[in-house]
Amino acid sequence: MQDLATKAQERLDKGITYARDGRLEEAAEALLVAESLFRQVNDEEHMGAARAELAEVQRANGAAEQAIASYETAIPLFAATKAELREANATLALGHVVRATNNLDRARSLYDRAMRLFTSAHDGSGQAKATLALGHVDRQRGQLTAAIAAYTRATELAELVHDPYLQADALRGMGEAYRQQGAPDRAALALEQAQAIYQDARDTFGVVDTQIARGRVETERGRFDEAGTLLSAALRRATIL
Repeated sequence: MQDLATKAQERLDKGITYARDGRLEEAAEALLVAESLFRQVNDEEHMGAARAELAEVQRANGAAEQAIASYETAIPLFAATKAELREANATLALGHVVRATNNLDRARSLYDRAMRLFTSAHDGSGQAKATLALGHVDRQRGQLTAAIAAYTRATELAELVHDPYLQADALRGMGEAYRQQGAPDRAALALEQAQAIYQDARDTFGVVDTQIARGRVETERGRFDEAGTLLSAALRRATIL
């Protein structure tokens, strides 16, 4: 049993490494072997871990339905073994995949479930991520006041856990919601704050996305020179990514 468990962990670790390196086919094969080996030693929690990692690989491959099925396999295994944080993270990730298919009602239900699990586990970072995700659902639904409230709370939670990337993401979402609400001054302020955090964190993707968002705001304000400057800067940064 010990030998099988060791082999299972080795295959799981290998699958994670392959996935990180972009070797997705090899990652999937290793993770399926790991899941099978963990099943032979009756380790349900690690069966779930292998299946959740496989879901991430499937998601990266654009196979949304397969990823959903894999998360739905992993989550009950985590629940059965009281692996609360693993269950919370898998539920949050499933919500992201479901939201990408525009099933917003189910996505919200999953995010609410993830929030309850993160709260029970006293995981502030997870709570911030779930709150941010709920803000995205509200914004997609056009419920902009609720979205802004969620983004504001996510910003506060992210600051408490010292996560600048999450804080910037929440501010960017807030800026987009304000823009959609027809409040360009508030949108510009939130987006400027987001860009400053992305720059300090050296997150070039975040800077580019925020400059584009700021360019849209300035266009809507009729400040076309400022918009052009922002969009040109975003294009220059994007060409070196």
